[in-house]
Amino acid sequence: MGFGRIARLIADGTADPTFVISSLNGSVFNASLQANGKILIGGAFTGVGVITRNRIARLDNDAASESLTAYTTARVQWLRGGTAPEVEQVTFELSTNGGTVWTPLGAGTRIAGGWELTGLALPGSGNLRARARTGGGKYNGSSGMVETVAPFTAVFGGFRVTSLARNGTNLVFTFPTVFGYNYTLWHSSALNGVWSDTGQPIVNSAAAVGTFTLPLPGGDVLQRFYRVQVAPP
Repeated sequence: MGFGRIARLIADGTADPTFVISSLNGSVFNASLQANGKILIGGAFTGVGVITRNRIARLDNDAASESLTAYTTARVQWLRGGTAPEVEQVTFELSTNGGTVWTPLGAGTRIAGGWELTGLALPGSGNLRARARTGGGKYNGSSGMVETVAPFTAVFGGFRVTSLARNGTNLVFTFPTVFGYNYTLWHSSALNGVWSDTGQPIVNSAAAVGTFTLPLPGGDVLQRFYRVQVAPP
């Protein structure tokens, strides 16, 4: 199959047959993957298909996904998936004044699906910033930088969901609670995908352990990933 002078590789190193560019009329010398997954190319071409492009063009690509989160006061993760560019030299920073001043937290460690930093003592809330270098160009001869900034509310202590079950279209789960704190349920179709608020805030009682039933119509609620976020009062 022809790939129009540029190809996208899948995990096993073979060319992805779904990624086909209709005729480039000249060679591609350089390619760079942007933070949003789109591809910049440069070379000796003056057209991409029927569109005039004088030696530089940007190509559509599948979506990139990422999530920057403090799962506990001791651990932050930067999960990256889809067509997000591979990164190296990852560092994490913390701001407690809305991004005016940033304090280095340290270098990230590679994990499946992204990067993390552990052994921290984060405050209850603030902003996280993750920065990293990306490679690109001919023979990876050039580099750039990507960063993500996200607000967070850390989960205190050893928070764990202790049970999870389905009751019809309801999701019933149990976890330890702290009186006065607010809990929100998030869900995603992939562990390293985009997380969305279910829109079901959880009002806890004075009990040390709470059991909550949330209506989640429109699909099998167990075929998703869930995350509970806790915020101080």
